[in-house]
Amino acid sequence: MLPIRLRGARTHNLRSLDLELPPGQLVSVTGPSGAGKSSLALDTLYAEGQRRFVESFSPYARQFLERLERPPMDELAPVAATVAVDRRAPVKSSRSTLATMTDLEPYLAALFGREAIPTCPDCDVEAVHTSPRDAAHRLAQTLDGTRALVTYAVDVDDAEQFLDLREGLARDGYRRLVVSGAVREIDEVRPSEATAPGVRVEVVVDRVSVTKGERQRLQEAIEAAWTRSGGRAELRAEGDGAHVTVARGLACPKCARSFEPPRPGLFSYNSPFGACDSCRGFGRVIAIDWDKVIPDPRKTVRGGAVRPWSGPSTTWERGILEKFCKKEKIPLEVPWEKLSAKQRAAIIDGEGSWHHGKYPGVRAWFEWLETRTYKMHVRVLLSRYREYAVCKSCRGSRLNGTALAYRVAGLDLGAWHALTVSDALARTRALAARDPQGKRVKEQLESRLGYLDAVGLGYITLDRQARTLSGGEAQRAGLTTALGAALTGTLFVLDEPTVGLHATDVPALAHVMRELSRAGNTVMVVEHEPAIVRESDRVIEMGPGAGARGGRILFDGTPEQLAKRTDLPTGKAWASVHGPRRERRPTNRKLLLRGVREHNLQGIDVSIPLGVLCGVTGPSGSGKSTLAHDVLYRASARALGDMTVDKPGAHDALRGIDALARAVLVDQSPLGRTARGNPATYTKAWDRFRARFASEPASIDRGLSPASFSFNVPGKGRCEACSGEGYETVEMQFLADVMLLCPVCHGKRF
Repeated sequence: MLPIRLRGARTHNLRSLDLELPPGQLVSVTGPSGAGKSSLALDTLYAEGQRRFVESFSPYARQFLERLERPPMDELAPVAATVAVDRRAPVKSSRSTLATMTDLEPYLAALFGREAIPTCPDCDVEAVHTSPRDAAHRLAQTLDGTRALVTYAVDVDDAEQFLDLREGLARDGYRRLVVSGAVREIDEVRPSEATAPGVRVEVVVDRVSVTKGERQRLQEAIEAAWTRSGGRAELRAEGDGAHVTVARGLACPKCARSFEPPRPGLFSYNSPFGACDSCRGFGRVIAIDWDKVIPDPRKTVRGGAVRPWSGPSTTWERGILEKFCKKEKIPLEVPWEKLSAKQRAAIIDGEGSWHHGKYPGVRAWFEWLETRTYKMHVRVLLSRYREYAVCKSCRGSRLNGTALAYRVAGLDLGAWHALTVSDALARTRALAARDPQGKRVKEQLESRLGYLDAVGLGYITLDRQARTLSGGEAQRAGLTTALGAALTGTLFVLDEPTVGLHATDVPALAHVMRELSRAGNTVMVVEHEPAIVRESDRVIEMGPGAGARGGRILFDGTPEQLAKRTDLPTGKAWASVHGPRRERRPTNRKLLLRGVREHNLQGIDVSIPLGVLCGVTGPSGSGKSTLAHDVLYRASARALGDMTVDKPGAHDALRGIDALARAVLVDQSPLGRTARGNPATYTKAWDRFRARFASEPASIDRGLSPASFSFNVPGKGRCEACSGEGYETVEMQFLADVMLLCPVCHGKRF
């Protein structure tokens, strides 16, 4: 494979860069933030590779694919197939999990389709494939030496149906029926008897001796009963009255409950065959968050404790609530938190009816609103008081009861999803496949789980939602997808995959990237982590500064050579790792969390100092994000009155919140992808600029407001030719859209 040659790259702040990338190398691109690392790796190399790949499709197919702009450059040849693993497109769908984004889900479904054995939920016994011969053999052992009737049940709804049934049976040679347990001649049974409520009618196929010598006759009788009844036969022993049901195909040997043969569509919560009927495969349902309904328990019933009933449009609801409280002797001037549990439940549940002046309760009021969701204001109101709760039908497994009846290695698919990657890998390795295709699927599943475990994701469960993964976790998951595909001759571009990764897990990730490069691929990683850079075959240092001061290649060589260059930013940073210690700022204020037990946190108590920079560290998966985000932030925000955040994780108490005025979460989520967004708008700095321009005497004379200096407000000061975009987009039917600089404002937007 020829090396990739890049000539004259001028994307963003790049200064006509020239670069060659031989295959089989692990290349690290480092340098200060804003020096042009992502512009080189993602916006130039990946963008051009992806653009040319899309151009290879037919014009019809290209209109459905994302097409990137051609980066400004002189030459890029040859162009390899390019794969980018970055943090620019986080998954927002709640259906996407670690198993789906890493292609584990199809292999799990295929494994269950070949290896799963259903277990009867009533008897807790594995189902078995039953043929007439198997059924006769099992019955001969159970009822040996007895005489029995082989029958099958029929449904009789009315007299006319019974008469037609009787005529058909007589024509086929069947002369006896079992009606309510008694054997009778078919001509003796009156239609009124057969159609009476609660009467069970069975057709007698044969009367046989259940012995080894009569096994063939028993087998033929069972097969005839199955043929006429759709797969179920009854065996009634004479004398002791023993009654046995046998079913054809895959069935429980005790109760004869039938099961479908396993098929992949049954083991997917994105399929109507396997999804839970209640939650439709989401695992969660929308419910009322009572903490939002009663956000301040210090308020009284009369003082507006029930928040949705505190407005002028709910005067009737407040009036009937007060009448109910007076009747039930519930005090109206006592804070909600001091009411008894019985009194609070009475207000929530009420009398359950609107009729005859009864008090329906807050719960019934919300149920009534659910019938009015065709109105916009009702949907807006309900959205303020909703939360997502675990589905009670599937208990969060997303699958219906039929799918959960099948097990592999003693676990149903929902239990497999709840396993961590490491546990799933161990169980897969220990699994002894019965089917040749199942063995092949097992090998592929074991390989992909092994890659996930190797990059340090062994602690994550397979059903972990993709949108809850950190940027580094998402990149490593995407990297394992590429490893599982066994690509070669490909350019891989990675954007800081060590984000959120503990130092002890970095060597495993470096080993995986080295394996990827040894397979004949070129791996380019934008990285600052010294452990990754030192493991690279080649290091490219960008700089010397950010923006206009960057865009140049300052160094191109081995990590050992870079370590000696203390005149470069990275070499200087490596030489000054152990800097002077700074004195810690003393503090007396703190937040105290008691009994935190969300996810893997095991009832811990945490004291968090205030007024200082406090770090939370530990190995990947140890519970850092759970503590800081799911518990501390959410509990603090709700305690300070922000009920828009999700319900905090399980904990006993939060103390010291009075010292705070506001809780703000700064995570790795991107600010946005709109073309109108820029640092000035996100930081609200542009608001000050608009206000300053509007305060000028010339603006006041002309009656201009701050909105007149916004490129987002139509009819004011923005350029109407480009609608404040700064450029015009010419949409092409089969070619890439063309973006032209606005000829009126020349890109200034005003």
